[in-house]
Amino acid sequence: MNLKKITSIVAASVLAATSVFGMTACGNSPEKTSESADANTEDSSSESADADTDLSGDLTLWYNTYQYADELDALIAKFNEQYPNVNITYEIKNDNDYTSVVKTAFQAGTGPDLLWTHGNKDTLMPDLAANDCLMDMTDAVDFSFCEGSAMDICTVDDGIYSIPWLTLDTRTCYYNIDLFEENGWEVPTTVSELEALCKEIKETTDIIPLSQALSAWYLEFIYEPMLAAYDPEYSAKLADYSVSVTDEPAKETLQMLVDWADAGYFGDDWTGVQTEDAMVLAFASGTCAMMITGSWDNSIIKDNNPDLNFGAVTIGNDESGPVGLVGTYSTGFSINKDTGNPDAAIAFANFCASKDAQEIWIQQSEAVSGSPDIDSTNEIAKEMVETSNGEVYEAWQSVLSAHSEDAIATTVFIDNLTKVFTHEITVDEYMDMIGAEMEAN
Repeated sequence: MNLKKITSIVAASVLAATSVFGMTACGNSPEKTSESADANTEDSSSESADADTDLSGDLTLWYNTYQYADELDALIAKFNEQYPNVNITYEIKNDNDYTSVVKTAFQAGTGPDLLWTHGNKDTLMPDLAANDCLMDMTDAVDFSFCEGSAMDICTVDDGIYSIPWLTLDTRTCYYNIDLFEENGWEVPTTVSELEALCKEIKETTDIIPLSQALSAWYLEFIYEPMLAAYDPEYSAKLADYSVSVTDEPAKETLQMLVDWADAGYFGDDWTGVQTEDAMVLAFASGTCAMMITGSWDNSIIKDNNPDLNFGAVTIGNDESGPVGLVGTYSTGFSINKDTGNPDAAIAFANFCASKDAQEIWIQQSEAVSGSPDIDSTNEIAKEMVETSNGEVYEAWQSVLSAHSEDAIATTVFIDNLTKVFTHEITVDEYMDMIGAEMEAN
């Protein structure tokens, strides 16, 4: 199946959307891009005997990164076995500008039929839902296979505005097996062992201990698993919000990471590394011994260096040993309320919520499976689970979104976390800013 991947170019004259906005244009039907290409080029002779040929038309889907292009190809190909006359074209938007591009398009009445959103982890989906731009899929889609906590991030004010992917987006410590064997290093399993190893690598080699980017999100992805390892009891209580996100364990862990950065464990010039690509490339090329980041970067590492011999370990607590995985379910697609083809959009949404689609996404992306009915096919993903104690901890950032008005604490987190590492603000000042936006607990 030939699909055209389209990179969106937004004219400089288009005004950037504000974070909370009024969208009077949301009642207009979205205009199709002139660059759209038919996704369905299969010969009719290959159609399944059970294919629904009555449903037809075009759908445009927006996604924020090329990372999942293969998954999208596989997903749409499977969908077209059932609905061969529905043509789906997806467009990849710039990840850094995705929210502004989406909001600008909806303001202009040119939003896509379906689009990836981050659920209620950030303000995009809640803003679009509040402005009546997204379809409430509660009664339109069968979510029975996805029921449970996976649905939490798809919900705003009791309405379901996104489809979850049952991939557990967890965080892990990747390590270069060859470098470890060449230098006689033991794989660290606790916080103190990791810190001691970073010190040894820094003092005795030219290798950077930990690959890290000066990015709020990628600092979060090292912060959360280290927080769980530093104080697993505190981390377990984040799920029911019986502890504050700014309690001492949260402060102490963040200060520990700032101290590691100051000691050169992220490299002497690490603040110049500001993108995921550069961070992953440094690890994949063997410049760095380890990298603590998301499970989803497993496939990106292999794309950068298919021959890299690497493993993954969950860092544990010095006293209690292995700890749980920090993770959240991933999110999939939302439907434009004013899509020009609602029947096809709903059919695709129902397909995405099915076991067949979920299995494609989990196994194609080689992710950690969050479903007991679907096995992960990736050995690295299995290592992440095997080196943990089997529990799952709520992500610290998810608590910010869930327990602050309009998820504003997440905005504070994004805008200010890097300033802690560049010493523009202190850990205490940062936590006070976060705490000021949180609900009482």
